[in-house]
Amino acid sequence: MSIFALCDRAVGLIRGNRLDLSLEAQVNALNYSGLISQRAQEEAITCVRHFPGVRDALLQGWPWVFAIRSAAPARLAVPLANWAYSYALPADCLRLLSVSSDGLELPLWSQEGQIP
Repeated sequence: MSIFALCDRAVGLIRGNRLDLSLEAQVNALNYSGLISQRAQEEAITCVRHFPGVRDALLQGWPWVFAIRSAAPARLAVPLANWAYSYALPADCLRLLSVSSDGLELPLWSQEGQIP
């Protein structure tokens, strides 16, 4: 389901009406400035403005099976203090669930800093 379809459904549930956007505005639904230039409804602009943050917060709040992915992180050239090895989280990481090596979960690890 597209972001436009999700926003249309949300506005329909709350307001009882549908979003009235041109096909071009629907295609550019990820583009906030594109919606403004299309003179889209305030509901559409607000929905698209808040969608990424709400989506990320919901994905971070629970270990959703469809959103879990394994990745090999990049090793940092200079390890952080008190650690022999340090790794950078993938850019699209929303929540770190565990650390494993060769299929075995590692019991001793810590996350420094916050995931944006």
